[in-house]
Amino acid sequence: MQSDSIGKKIEEIKFLKKGVEIHFDDKTFFLVDTSTLTEYYLYKDKIIDLKTYKLIQKAAEFLPFKKYLDQILSKGRYSEVQIRKKLKAKKALDSIINELVFYAKKNLLIDDDALKNDWVAYYLTKHVGIRYIKQQLLNKGISKILIESVCISNEMQEAFAVFQLEKLKKKITTKPFLAKKEIVYRTLSAKGFEESVISKTLGLIEKEDDQGVNEALSKHYVMALNKYQKKYKTWELNHRIFQYLKAKGYNSNDIKKMIGAQTHDLD
Repeated sequence: MQSDSIGKKIEEIKFLKKGVEIHFDDKTFFLVDTSTLTEYYLYKDKIIDLKTYKLIQKAAEFLPFKKYLDQILSKGRYSEVQIRKKLKAKKALDSIINELVFYAKKNLLIDDDALKNDWVAYYLTKHVGIRYIKQQLLNKGISKILIESVCISNEMQEAFAVFQLEKLKKKITTKPFLAKKEIVYRTLSAKGFEESVISKTLGLIEKEDDQGVNEALSKHYVMALNKYQKKYKTWELNHRIFQYLKAKGYNSNDIKKMIGAQTHDLD
């Protein structure tokens, strides 16, 4: 057996499906890939110094994480931040993570700028707002510097907002005017449109004529009255009806006229 001061002798090299096992005369062995063999020119009966031995040991520690990285990248694309988090979760040391990220970038397996552009193109097909797109990019680990470079014209954003409005028309067609505006506002806000775009889109909603509003209000008033009159009386009944109609989007003054309330404390 060779001493550490002299070196270590390779007793056997086994080629396996999962890699190459290198066995030394001190009964230690490491699993590495074939590139390690060629890099250090390793062969049976070769005596290597302690420095090379440590490098082979490091390559063995590196291999399972490299295999894991290759595995996840074969299934999808990830940002650098996502890759680092996944490797960290696998208990990889920071030094190994840094090497793997360098390896992935060098081989164009990680390219945050290209990934950002592809995600933007994808979300544009969903007709969503710029704020939504930027938030999704942030969630995927794209850097704030790259996110700030995303630019979408006002014309495109306004066209997308109109698209969303058209999708909502069937849902809001029977709603009172204020309720329509509230639904559209909430929807466009949730989909990440800026306030200026939302405001312009709300201006496209047609206001019903007074007769149409009164007819709808009268209908809902009867529904509310039937719902609450058996359980509530006087002020409490009016209050319940008021809240019901207010939630439907009707104007407070119109509701009070319908109820016949003279007081303002229903609000």
